[in-house]
Amino acid sequence: MTGRRLVHMASLWMGLATSAAAQSARIQPELRADGIFGSANTYHAAAGVSTPLGNYIRVSLMAGGGVTVANSESTASGRVDIVGRFLIDPYRQQRWGPYGGAGVSVRRERDATGRAYLVAMLGIEGPPGPLFVPALEIGLGGGTRVGLILRRSLTDRR
Repeated sequence: MTGRRLVHMASLWMGLATSAAAQSARIQPELRADGIFGSANTYHAAAGVSTPLGNYIRVSLMAGGGVTVANSESTASGRVDIVGRFLIDPYRQQRWGPYGGAGVSVRRERDATGRAYLVAMLGIEGPPGPLFVPALEIGLGGGTRVGLILRRSLTDRR
């Protein structure tokens, strides 16, 4: 996938996410730190937004970058993720909120072509703080993925 196609897809998705968010007026910023472990290990920091698509579904668009380490050599890398999450407890009736999700991740290392990966993950969102709610995700997509997430706290839903 070329960089131009990736930018076009991300722009189109941002337009859809903004349109959906404008209808519900609920955009939730997100910061994350991810490790992707496989034949090469990748460490990324990422930022993005989530928006609801109904009561139980959230769609996130993330962009991030960091380093990929393979054969004792490190190289710069980046990625864009589009992921949908199905929430078990969207109205925060319990202290901890499990969820599952799936999507697509496009990752590129410097001097290499980009690769797309299907992503599947399970996560749990913790109790909300005054500004952020923490979450932990474990999944597959280009390797075993582990993510620590901070999402903006919302009072009436996850």
